[in-house]
Amino acid sequence: MAPEYLPGRRRVRRKRRRPNDEETLRRGPSGLSGPRHGLSELQRSVGNRTLQRALARRRGEVLRQADYRLIGRRGRNVSDSDKDKQGEEAETRAGQPKEAGRDTMNSLTGREWAETYPTSKELSDLDASFALRVRKYLDALRKAGATVEILATKRPKERTYLMYWAWRIAKQAFDPRRVPIMPRLDINWWHGEASRSVTAAQEMVEAFGINGLREPPALTSHHNEGKAIDLRISWAGDLKIRDGRGLERIITSVPRDETNAELMAVGRSYGVFHAIDVDKEKVHWSVDGR
Repeated sequence: MAPEYLPGRRRVRRKRRRPNDEETLRRGPSGLSGPRHGLSELQRSVGNRTLQRALARRRGEVLRQADYRLIGRRGRNVSDSDKDKQGEEAETRAGQPKEAGRDTMNSLTGREWAETYPTSKELSDLDASFALRVRKYLDALRKAGATVEILATKRPKERTYLMYWAWRIAKQAFDPRRVPIMPRLDINWWHGEASRSVTAAQEMVEAFGINGLREPPALTSHHNEGKAIDLRISWAGDLKIRDGRGLERIITSVPRDETNAELMAVGRSYGVFHAIDVDKEKVHWSVDGR
């Protein structure tokens, strides 16, 4: 016989605690470990929406972990811990002093360096004021029938540095380990022994086209500032040319090239000066002859 209840008192049912999403997925609705119940039973036990939320959360975590592994392999993006580790390694490398002859990861010298930091042959790369003078001089030469070849205009400082020290090592047996470092230029002149270092420097000298120089090329030059130009000039017979003042000059002397003294005078009238040391720098012209 069912028990009687006093009037005014309601029967109180103890509400069962529903397991959270993680517990449901981990243990199953029966409380046992493992997926021993089907999807329909899970839906009846915890509700379809709760199950869908839990599955979506779990799926998202798995995808994120896979993405991190994939991105980390490609090197495009890494986790915060990996970034911190890379930053520490970079700081360690940056804090290490670099010496010219030290065995580092710097690129060793060789002929391939002649292809880096190329010299321009464009008049547009010259200093604007000097470029204007050069254009007028070249126009006069070409109208007179001379053949003009532009060999060099602006030259990067890095190339000047490479040419100078390669020549010193190859021709004067300068110690490669004592070559001063140029900031932001990753190069190593020392190959572990003197003979190999000299051989590599000689390869550079030949590739730069300075093997025939009796003295080292300039370490600093007006070429670096865009205030110098290398010209090869030639003509046949007499050269009738107008100078910077508009006067016609007739050059009958030899040699019929850029080292002709009368032609140098014409160049000066335009503000384009041939190198003072003619024998050393036959094709060099600048704002002041240096």
